[in-house]
Amino acid sequence: MPLSVVDAAARLGVTERRVRAMLESGRLDGQKVGGRWLVELDEGKMSSPRLGIRPLSARSCWSLILAAEPPRLAQAGFAPTPAERYRLKARLQRLCEADDPVPLLKAWLPNRAVRIRLHANPTDVADLRADRRIALSGVSHPAAGLLSGHELEAYVASDDAGPIRADYLLVEPRPDSPANVILRVVPESLRVINGTVPLLAAAADLAEHAGSREEGAARGLVQTALAVRRPLERREERVSWELHRAVADKLLRDPNPILAIARENIARMNEQPRSPYAQGWVDEWERLVAGPVPKLIARMLDSDERAIDLRQMGPFAGVLTQEERLAAIHRASGRNADSVDQSPSEE
Repeated sequence: MPLSVVDAAARLGVTERRVRAMLESGRLDGQKVGGRWLVELDEGKMSSPRLGIRPLSARSCWSLILAAEPPRLAQAGFAPTPAERYRLKARLQRLCEADDPVPLLKAWLPNRAVRIRLHANPTDVADLRADRRIALSGVSHPAAGLLSGHELEAYVASDDAGPIRADYLLVEPRPDSPANVILRVVPESLRVINGTVPLLAAAADLAEHAGSREEGAARGLVQTALAVRRPLERREERVSWELHRAVADKLLRDPNPILAIARENIARMNEQPRSPYAQGWVDEWERLVAGPVPKLIARMLDSDERAIDLRQMGPFAGVLTQEERLAAIHRASGRNADSVDQSPSEE
């Protein structure tokens, strides 16, 4: 039942000013009726344990999110100080060791973006989903494995938020037109969203939903995001990992074409005689490609010896363009793709 700001403040044990600030930032759900806020309190969220953790600043949020996928930290232009690196390592380790990472995500990352709840005509949601100015996340993130139907959740740069709302006639939700779009607005200067939303950010978005299905998907994404914790020492290992990371980005955007290529390659690989040991790699790839995409990505990017060997016989030939391959190889070498020659390199 909707509550007034006064009643919501009493229930939450905070000031009325704090409730209004949480409504404006999107951390609380509500809508304005006749100039007054009506607050929708989620009982599940109210009963979640308090961890005594201060929320991180926006920059610290994205440093943590991107640190789970090290190449993206450098691509976004983040250069943490030694003290920041120490804190990032400690927080990632805490996430790895937590029995349930969801409360930590809720406590640390509420300031990662400004959340706006909007209503779109259901017939426009498919077009909005395909708009390249947004990056799908939360229930709409491909790796979440959820069917979001006529709902959409995405990130958008601050410069694009207004035009997106105008182009798709997105309006404030009302009782007769409830919210079916969640946009999370990030400053253009952060440069944190590049095509696909980092898995830890998508997990934090899912953690803000009350359902057990969404929280389960959030836990799965955290596990996938933190799969690679041991540094890869040899250059060929780093190159192979970066190539598979680039494939994983494409899987997150549109998995079906990538999976189709992988199946064709596996079929050809099965036609060739191999040692039982090598055939075991092909069989494992076949099982992974037939299974859930998050599990496939997690194994693609794992760092144990079996995963390193597995990547040497990956079934993704033909997925990356020459430019994408070169960019991945140069990232593995710590170089900028634009500053080196464009000669072909080995996979």
